[in-house]
Amino acid sequence: MAEKKPQNFENISEIIQRIIPSLTKNELGKTHLSGEIIDEWNNIIGDPFCKHTKPEKIYKGVLTIKVDSSVILHELNVCCKYTLLKTIQEKWPWITGLNFQYGSINKKLINR
Repeated sequence: MAEKKPQNFENISEIIQRIIPSLTKNELGKTHLSGEIIDEWNNIIGDPFCKHTKPEKIYKGVLTIKVDSSVILHELNVCCKYTLLKTIQEKWPWITGLNFQYGSINKKLINR
């Protein structure tokens, strides 16, 4: 005799099929694009900012950028934030905001 399933029962394979495509499109794709952002960072932000900044992470559409100079941090926030966001959105339209954080940058990891 076949086992009776509860009304709200879902087969695990149905759940996985529903979850995996959304992860692939939304989460994994965005992680890959952030790699592209890192590769193109010098061209995106230009001199002299590229020597003092590094893209750190993307969370809920907001790109966090580490800045090792308080003067440049202020200039980016006050003068360049909107223009930089528009430049980034031309290639990655799902990035909705920028967050600048003061902190040290590992220079060895950055191709300059």
